[in-house]
Amino acid sequence: MPHLFNAVLKVRTCKGGLSESLAFHKWEGYTLQQLTKWDWYFRYRAALYQIKYPKADVQLNTFKYEADGEKLDRALRNRWIAKKRKITEWTNKIARAEESYDELFPIEEHQVYITAVAKLTRLQKEFVELNEIYMNSLIK
Repeated sequence: MPHLFNAVLKVRTCKGGLSESLAFHKWEGYTLQQLTKWDWYFRYRAALYQIKYPKADVQLNTFKYEADGEKLDRALRNRWIAKKRKITEWTNKIARAEESYDELFPIEEHQVYITAVAKLTRLQKEFVELNEIYMNSLIK
């Protein structure tokens, strides 16, 4: 079973013995690599709430859980949609760059264009691999 991770941000304040929730954010379905990559963002959001509510209790917790059934399907589907979105985004960027390019040398020799095409190729390769995993999970 693959493991996925959640990041949960809670902001609470206590007044007169009563606890009041000021904010609650939950980011779920991350791999360990993604959680590590985006840890700065979660801490940044917690810091913003600490500044906004200096007397409140701001808690940022991460949890590991075994992904199976519906949670795994949802996480795979979200990754599949996100990857597809990125491919469309980069395809459109490259197409707009080709349409508006008016320099002396061909666009295929421009370093930014070469980098963008390499990124699009990498995204398409990752999408094919992810698509195979996602379709196999739907069959089961």
